[in-house]
Amino acid sequence: MKRIVLVSLALLALAAAAFGQQTVTQAAVGAASSAASADMGPGIESLKATVQEDYAVVSGDTLKAVSAAAYGDYRYWPIVYLTNKEAISNPELIEPGLAIKIYRLPFDAKAPNDLSKRLIAETYLQAYERYVQLGASWTDARRWVLLEALRYAPSLFADYASRIDDGDEAWYRSR
Repeated sequence: MKRIVLVSLALLALAAAAFGQQTVTQAAVGAASSAASADMGPGIESLKATVQEDYAVVSGDTLKAVSAAAYGDYRYWPIVYLTNKEAISNPELIEPGLAIKIYRLPFDAKAPNDLSKRLIAETYLQAYERYVQLGASWTDARRWVLLEALRYAPSLFADYASRIDDGDEAWYRSR
């Protein structure tokens, strides 16, 4: 059944690309992301369960710095991004004065369990997919995101191959 779904998603991606709406890579990554998010169930939404604080971005802030201050670890920046993505179009560019919410993590930030690590890996994959959408000028940033995600999903490239651009996978394998 999963194979049928993936083949169907690939055909939809090709059709979208044929009509010039988006590139094949963008369409495939977007379709796979939707399917994977559905598989995650309420996990991603659980990140927005409890507001810890409202935060106004100041000059010099990055999502990594905000994450480090809020959670004690910069590596949770994709969570800050995903829980505020309606306000943040590019994870690398946040403007002073931007109002974002910092949510209480639904797991122990110092020692996430295996299920929490899967959830964290999903946030990295969704951030990666945003960089893919932003285009080729963000290739280095998106590859860095994949490397960081390996901390939470050591078999990321095998487990999520359908969601990773072939060029990025080839780059990783050649390292």
